Amino acid sequence: MQNLRELVVTKPKIAAVSAIIAYFCYKFFRQFLSPMRTIPGPIYSPLFPSFQAVAYLRKRKFFEYLDKLLNKYGKIFRFIGVAGESVVVTDAREAKRILTDTTEFTKMGLATFRPLQLLDYALFVLPSDDLWKRHRKLLQPAFGPTHLRHTAEVSRDTVLELEAKISSKLSKEKQVRLNMHSVLSCTTLDIIGKVAFGHSMRAVETLDDRSTGSWEDLDTITTKLLPFRMSAPTILWKLLGIDNSNPEFSKAKQNVDKLLEDLSSERLEKIRNKELIQEKWDMDVLHRLLISQNNGMMTKEEVFGELVGFFFAGHETTANTLTFVVLELCKNPGIEKRLFEEVKSIDFAKDNLLEILPSLKFLDNIFKEAQRLHPVVPSLLRITTQDTTIMGHFVPRNTRVVVNIRGIHQSSEYYSNPMEYNPDRWDTPPVVGSFLPFGDGQRNCIGQKMAVIEAKVISPNLDYSDWIDSKIYFPIGSKSSSRSNLVHYLWTEIRNDGIH
Repeated sequence: MQNLRELVVTKPKIAAVSAIIAYFCYKFFRQFLSPMRTIPGPIYSPLFPSFQAVAYLRKRKFFEYLDKLLNKYGKIFRFIGVAGESVVVTDAREAKRILTDTTEFTKMGLATFRPLQLLDYALFVLPSDDLWKRHRKLLQPAFGPTHLRHTAEVSRDTVLELEAKISSKLSKEKQVRLNMHSVLSCTTLDIIGKVAFGHSMRAVETLDDRSTGSWEDLDTITTKLLPFRMSAPTILWKLLGIDNSNPEFSKAKQNVDKLLEDLSSERLEKIRNKELIQEKWDMDVLHRLLISQNNGMMTKEEVFGELVGFFFAGHETTANTLTFVVLELCKNPGIEKRLFEEVKSIDFAKDNLLEILPSLKFLDNIFKEAQRLHPVVPSLLRITTQDTTIMGHFVPRNTRVVVNIRGIHQSSEYYSNPMEYNPDRWDTPPVVGSFLPFGDGQRNCIGQKMAVIEAKVISPNLDYSDWIDSKIYFPIGSKSSSRSNLVHYLWTEIRNDGIH
């Protein structure tokens, strides 16, 4: 020790260089001495171990990086991202265990290590603690049978409004080009607005004029900002153009804050004046949140975080799945014809939709196959709460474990010809743990039944074969996000020979 002190004093430069070399040697060789050294994975540079992950993230192709590692190392591998070392699992049985076993695995809130500054209190980003349990318990009744029935009715009315809008355009023009993702995003935004918040966003009504209505700023936040912030650590936000200095995001956030303030103030006034609930579905998400705030059970920040979270999770994920349904039906006219044959005898304007939908087996297959092939939530993160074993490998406590849903859904081990869109595969039940569009266990999606009803009402009401041209100008291109399967555009050409 004395000699070391003398070296630092007499030859500080040599001491500094030696310390740096020793540090990098330690960082380099530590990966070979790690308790998880039996798990395969790439060898990383000690200087910038997350370089590859950041490079793919910046290109919005992070899940291509995971695909590359999966193909090279198999169903379990280690990789180092900006947040540190993670274990990626692409095995159905282990995925089921990781998502359902709350004694060995838990959900770490995204905001715990990456403040999102918009939805830090949203249900799906909260850690599995007492706060999450309180939020879930308060909100669960807003997704009961009455609200599901209301969802079906609102979905029907909204899609009929959309069809009338497109028919009106076709009566004036020979052909129309539409971004079907934008169209469907407006549709689902109107539905979630009415069902969860008792408020019309007027998105379908103002589809031709993005400067009117209140939906454009929400669309900016939910499609351009939040998906990237959820995928990237705060240190990279400026590099990726998603920090608060971005004028587009700053303006959108101000307007969204005002929208939420207006919605909350209007409803709170009714609550404080003890205005009677006219319908059971009026006890919606907004109402329950504000009652909780009024009773001191939630803060204003918690309420606003949940509101933004429900706008994001409640419309953008469904819009993306529906966009992929449109894409696949355009590519597979035979499948579209079979769907039309199944639903042609149904009067969606009059029949009881909740009674009818379970009988539409092929429609169910079409929707599930889109979710399988194009999962909008391609992975889920858990943290080990104790030392455990995954696929025969030791994994210590406090290790990040990524369940690679996209990899499982597209694995030939669980699905024959996995990259083929084949709704008939759902005539046979899948392998347990191989289909996870809404997660699993106690952290599964709270609104999954509502989302399925919404999508199943919308899908058959769009008669693709007759009014969407087979030429799709821009399928899923460079505008998909780092979450892999979030779409930004799907251009279609619609002819004037008609919706009918």
